[in-house]
Amino acid sequence: MSLFSHSRTVEELEAELAEVDAAIASLPSKSEAFVRAQEIIEANRSSAPTEEIDAMLAREGLPSLAQCGTIAARDMAPLNRLRRRRKSLVRKLDDAKKGRTGE
Repeated sequence: MSLFSHSRTVEELEAELAEVDAAIASLPSKSEAFVRAQEIIEANRSSAPTEEIDAMLAREGLPSLAQCGTIAARDMAPLNRLRRRRKSLVRKLDDAKKGRTGE
């Protein structure tokens, strides 16, 4: 066996998957405030001017439209990276549970 082909146990893969899920959940774009702000934006984007939407967000103590855009842009690369990692781990975990190495 090569030094670089360490087969991980189901428990190790599950632990890593839990870490990835926790990292995804901790991103600012997954916060309750951001999700609520997005709901308000989506519900009002076609019927209210941006100033009015910003005022609604401010009344609830939520991030502004501009702040939401910044948060979404900053989280895009890390979120995509974590989603790819998660998909890979799920595949490896499925393989490991079926008795194949998958690596």
